Amino acid sequence: MNRDRRYKNKLLLVLSTLLWSSISFAQEMEVPVSVQYPLFLKILTFDRNLIERTESYLTIGVVYQGKFNLSRKVKEQWVKEMHHSPIKKIQNLEIHQIEIDLDERSLSKTLQNEKINVLYITPLRGISLQSIVDVADSLDICTLSGVPRYVEAGVAVGIGLKIQKPLILINLKASKAQGMDLSSQLLKLARIIK
Repeated sequence: MNRDRRYKNKLLLVLSTLLWSSISFAQEMEVPVSVQYPLFLKILTFDRNLIERTESYLTIGVVYQGKFNLSRKVKEQWVKEMHHSPIKKIQNLEIHQIEIDLDERSLSKTLQNEKINVLYITPLRGISLQSIVDVADSLDICTLSGVPRYVEAGVAVGIGLKIQKPLILINLKASKAQGMDLSSQLLKLARIIK
């Protein structure tokens, strides 16, 4: 009898922990990818150094974890948005995309081999965001994410929510470290994190 009660209590604890963690992961991104994708493309047009950091096309690396369900789903939504988007070029640069599964590939080797210019970082679990930012900084690769708290941790540009509307978040120090030169027009519209 006492054993059954302990078992039920443990089961209840595990289930409530799983429920709480799935709720918190779902809340990591405040704005859907369908809104993020075109907004990030527009934001990139305000980077005066974009053409200097690219060759003949713009390559966006989508960083995700294949074994982390939320991360994989966000990556799939991003890929879907790219394929269905009418926007195929930014500043006359054709947009290409490479999926980078951190559970399968080395980020630094992939970034160097694939000549990636922009990183979109999905929600991650158990991976050092700082190590991703450090690699991006060293290679002048700008970082984007739909996870607002990532901007405070060193991602250059993010999207949050303010009064049910998308809010552009810019980490000024990170954007400069990653080689971006964002126009004052964009900076006026954004919440700046220093």
